[in-house]
Amino acid sequence: MDEDDNEDLTYNRKDFWVTTTNKQFNFLQHIVSMLNVTGKAAVVLPDNVLFEGGVGEAVRKNLLEKVNLHTILRLPTGIFYANGVKANVLFSI
Repeated sequence: MDEDDNEDLTYNRKDFWVTTTNKQFNFLQHIVSMLNVTGKAAVVLPDNVLFEGGVGEAVRKNLLEKVNLHTILRLPTGIFYANGVKANVLFSI
């Protein structure tokens, strides 16, 4: 398996809300799956994770329904990612 094959992998996990090849959505779902009932987390994600349709909409809906999301901090462009990419920090309690 060469490096390019890894880019097309779809992770089908029973603890994920949706199956996707999008690494950002899989990363967010993995973080949520690792939290225990009283667990806390903070994660930096690019803006498209919160506002993308399709799979993003399903992840966002489950995030809002199943996680005690405390704060979404919208950051200016270029803070964590390339110039022109806005980022958000999500805090759950």
